Amino acid sequence: DIGKNCPLGPAVMAVRVIDFEKQDFTGVIAATVLYFLLQELFMCNQVFAKLAFSKNNDPSTFDRFDYSNRHWESADRSFGNFVEQTPYFVTMMWVFALFCGAESSAQGAYFYIAFRLLFPVFWAVGGKWNALIELSTQPCYAVLNYWKASLIYLVFTGNRLVDKLPPSTALFVLACIAIHVVLTLVTFVPGYGFFRVLKLG
Repeated sequence: DIGKNCPLGPAVMAVRVIDFEKQDFTGVIAATVLYFLLQELFMCNQVFAKLAFSKNNDPSTFDRFDYSNRHWESADRSFGNFVEQTPYFVTMMWVFALFCGAESSAQGAYFYIAFRLLFPVFWAVGGKWNALIELSTQPCYAVLNYWKASLIYLVFTGNRLVDKLPPSTALFVLACIAIHVVLTLVTFVPGYGFFRVLKLG
């Protein structure tokens, strides 16, 4: 029996009992559409900023890597950061929805999108990169880390992590913050080591 003999037996058994027909993916579908609408909004902002700061509205005269213009830097990095995170966000959202819960995935996605929207807003507050931007990016990373932790927990235990976390909203948020901090350190410590090794070359 694959569920007993496979090293990932708990996850195999968990997936077997998931009733996909009883899951409501409406929220996840809506979040997906909303996410890409936001991407188009950021893209338009980037295009219009490029035109605004091109000589005689000629894009060929514009140096896209010249960040001396703070408005252009904000527009370009807002869209660029969005694009960089898209594969990670969309993949994790749907995998989590399929194997850990569609409604929970949608809630996390809406939370993520709301804070992602604040990225250019917070940048505009100071006219340059500032600490407020972390209030946009860190909640987004916290959602991704929660999804990642939930999937890892499912693989090794066959159970949903959310069922083991406190039911209280406040305590749940604190638990998610703790998960975010731990997984961030788990990523950055070997990441720095990788950087140091490559620097030797």
